Amino acid sequence: MNQKAAPQAATRHSRFPAASSTQRDGSDGQGMRVFSPPLRALYLVSALAGVAIGLFNPLISALLNERGVSELGIGLNASTFFAFTLLGAPLAGRMIHRVGTRGTIAIGIVLTAIAAMQLPWWHHQLAWFAARAVMGVGIGLYMIGGQTALNASVSEAQRSLVGGLHALAFGVGLGVGPLLGGVLYGASPILAFYIGGVLLLMGLPIVGKHLPTLRAHTPSPRFDFVRRLSLPLHAIFAYGVAEATLLTLYPVFLLQSGYSVSGMSFAFAAFIGGGLIGTLPLGHLADRHGRERVLAICAGVGAVATIALAFAPSLPIAAAVSLLVGASLGPVFAIALGIVGQRLSREELPGGSALFTMAFSLGSLVAPWMSALIMRELGSVHVFTLSAVLFLSLLLRLLWRRPAVALVSAEA
Repeated sequence: MNQKAAPQAATRHSRFPAASSTQRDGSDGQGMRVFSPPLRALYLVSALAGVAIGLFNPLISALLNERGVSELGIGLNASTFFAFTLLGAPLAGRMIHRVGTRGTIAIGIVLTAIAAMQLPWWHHQLAWFAARAVMGVGIGLYMIGGQTALNASVSEAQRSLVGGLHALAFGVGLGVGPLLGGVLYGASPILAFYIGGVLLLMGLPIVGKHLPTLRAHTPSPRFDFVRRLSLPLHAIFAYGVAEATLLTLYPVFLLQSGYSVSGMSFAFAAFIGGGLIGTLPLGHLADRHGRERVLAICAGVGAVATIALAFAPSLPIAAAVSLLVGASLGPVFAIALGIVGQRLSREELPGGSALFTMAFSLGSLVAPWMSALIMRELGSVHVFTLSAVLFLSLLLRLLWRRPAVALVSAEA
């Protein structure tokens, strides 16, 4: 793979600590190890955030439903979260310049926790939308600050593996959250939201003790800057669309296809399990054999598998294909984030992380509406058509611009 060197931005005014030559090439160095103190802190906070978000999302829908909010209102409330994550992303870059990554992550955690803990006390739709908006901004600050710190704390040779560990920690938490939330909500909805908020706030001392304060001037996005990131932005937008479609419409599709709730849960769990299984091995392969090559494999397999998913004739086959979809698409986030770090200087990381989060949030925001519209016009079997088209276009782009990726099977 043609590893394009990141441009050397002037570092005279940068407050990011300079990496030594040893660290840059991925050999020894405290900050460069996969389990260095800053990275361990990021993994742990990611797991706590995953539990909290996994707890909040279904419980907010349940709470609003109990209080008489329509399905449309619940859907709009959920979309508000992604909309304000998208709108708040530019703010994160400026905050990293002023208070650093550590301060940006901490502010995001506090905003999200306070808004979530207040939500069950309110009884007006406008207040619920406001709380979800604040949560969206807070999670955006956490994501962008965390991604910037992650890329600034890892060697070039380990970007995708470390990104995979970070995503794996979040994914495990995301799986635990609904289980914990269901038990707590049955006892007391207020208790459930408070426990979720406390879990988030537990990340504050971890961030304060183990993460360095990294600051940098965030340049205004220029055409060249965006052009260098167009590939990972394409990939993460497609990932956002696929993930949102799987989370929102795939369960509905399975139920409408005659599967029981338990059968739907089994197939859905297979998708989650596939993501957990595939992220680390493929992230490691991406670091060793080229991120764009492995991204091409993920895009091709993911596109075919998502189409096949809509035509699975039985539950075992649906579960098997769901596992394959999860295993192929799960690593996309970590690999795309690794390409962002690969193509940018440290000075540019905050702006790149902001654009990355904006693209992911935009995909998550538009997917339920666009995929639902396609299903209505063309039939329910087209539930993943939009996702498949996006990943096929990503594959064609990779093959067209970098023909060497076509030889990966021969060289790997």
